[in-house]
Amino acid sequence: MDIDKKQIELTARDIDIPYVDYTGRCLVAAREWNGFVYVSGTACEDQIDGHPIWTGAIGREVTFEEAYKAAQWCGLIQLSIIRNNYGLDRVDSVVRAFGLLQVADDFYDLDRAFDGYSDVMYAAFGERGRHVRTIMGTRNLPNHLVSIEVETIFKLKP
Repeated sequence: MDIDKKQIELTARDIDIPYVDYTGRCLVAAREWNGFVYVSGTACEDQIDGHPIWTGAIGREVTFEEAYKAAQWCGLIQLSIIRNNYGLDRVDSVVRAFGLLQVADDFYDLDRAFDGYSDVMYAAFGERGRHVRTIMGTRNLPNHLVSIEVETIFKLKP
C-alpha cells in the first residue's frame, strides 16, 4: 500500500503509526457506512503479539503519565486502521470518540489522561481532528485488564 501524504507528515513529526492486522479475526477493525467509519474498540496492545502494553487501574498500577501514553497508543492504532483500510488523506474529520478507562476508585483525572488520544487526533488532522467525546471510568476492561480502550467515528471525504 502506498504511503499517503498524511503518513509522511506524521513521520516528519516523529509520530510512528503501528501496523494493525485483523486477518483471521471474527470481527472487523472498522466498518464504513454512509460516509462514516466506525472503528472498533482499540486498546493499548502490542499489534504484533496482542499482549497489552499497560494493564491495571489508572491511579493504582498505572500512573497518569502512562495512562496518557496508553491513550496516545490507542490513537495511533486507530490511525493505522484508517490508513490501511481507507487512507489518512480521505479523513474529513474525527467525529466522536468514546473512551473507557479502567481507574482506581480515587482517580478523577480521566479527561486529562484521555487527552493523549485527542492530542494524537489533533496532531494528525489539525482542526479536523477535534471531536466530541465521552469518557467513562470502569473497574475492568478486556485482555488482561488493559487500561484504556477507545472506539471512534470518522467522517470520510466524498
